[in-house]
Amino acid sequence: MRTDRRGSVHMEAVMVIPIVLIMIILGRFIYEASVNRQETAVFARGSTVAAAAARSTFLACDFERGQFIDLTEVGQAAQVRCRRQNSERGLSRERPMWDQVEDGAAAWRTILRDVKPSRSPSDIVGTANVDLTITNSNMLAQQNSPQARQSYLAPERTLWSHDERQFQHGHDRVIWDEICRGPGATYALLPNVFPNGGGPRC
Repeated sequence: MRTDRRGSVHMEAVMVIPIVLIMIILGRFIYEASVNRQETAVFARGSTVAAAAARSTFLACDFERGQFIDLTEVGQAAQVRCRRQNSERGLSRERPMWDQVEDGAAAWRTILRDVKPSRSPSDIVGTANVDLTITNSNMLAQQNSPQARQSYLAPERTLWSHDERQFQHGHDRVIWDEICRGPGATYALLPNVFPNGGGPRC
């Protein structure tokens, strides 16, 4: 017995079309979400490094956003926050640097009086959140916006140089104070040895 199946191929082709369309839309969604995640990482890294270089968690923590996709059917809402944290927090094997320096100067702790910084070294932690929206697809537009979240840590740029007043004077003032405690006019023997201390103040 013969069976006429001439119309079956056309019916199968019609049934495949919705599946193909779904695969294309999902592929586009996965692609955009992946690119969004990558761009969020760049945004977080750039913002954190800029804030660390400027030593400002407010003014510099907003990296240039030109890397985001510039398509009318794709929207991205970006936000980044930076905060400062102690670089030496959580040390287990090593002690904080200035604690060790103080131990080294245990015989004369006053020598660090004018050069020890007021706070420990800091890191800048930047966290970027970017929401992605796709508007050219009704199905995707009705879904919750996928969010990419990335964090980056960079050391705050701190340069200890003689341009800063505390390091420009160095230990000289402390040394003069100690010399002035000596007997007689000992300080007169050292008129220009420690000039950054401003000379004898005895």
